[in-house]
Amino acid sequence: IVSNVTATNRSRGIQLIGASGNTVDHNNVSQSGGHGIHIIGVSNVNTISNNNASGSVIGIEYFGTGLANYFVDNNLSGATNWGLVVYRDEQFVATGNDFTDSVNGMLVKHMDGITLAPSATFDIDVSTVTGVGLRFHFVTNSTVDGLDLSYSGSTATGTGLNLFVNSDNNTVRNVTATNRNTGIQLN
Repeated sequence: IVSNVTATNRSRGIQLIGASGNTVDHNNVSQSGGHGIHIIGVSNVNTISNNNASGSVIGIEYFGTGLANYFVDNNLSGATNWGLVVYRDEQFVATGNDFTDSVNGMLVKHMDGITLAPSATFDIDVSTVTGVGLRFHFVTNSTVDGLDLSYSGSTATGTGLNLFVNSDNNTVRNVTATNRNTGIQLN
């Protein structure tokens, strides 16, 4: 358990390398020049919750090959690049994270056969994200259903959903992306 730690203005506030079964909660890792929380390697069933990674370049990034990592109720506001990045974890949970005024919301990379729809295991509010709300990167045979990726500001900005670089054979349905420069982009 890593709890109630303050590690602000660091390159990485907290880093887990090949670590599984950990709880990382109620930490202040804000204003990180790289990652508020960075998890790499084969890392399974970690619970990352109620952390303040606001103002970091990347709030939280999971870059590994594990499964069932939980990203719940974290403050990812004001991220200057991405609020949350999840790589190769096809059983991840992401709910209740705060993306307020982040440049980009959530990046999902190198996965196959996932479904992202409002549920107890997935919800995102990217209504104040000015860049990309949700991006798939090398995500295949997957579904995005029923998400609201709209922008709440007064002037249209950004992209609601971006299916990027070899994100093939995906299904997008019932998605709302109002007040965006581009609602859904495939490139």
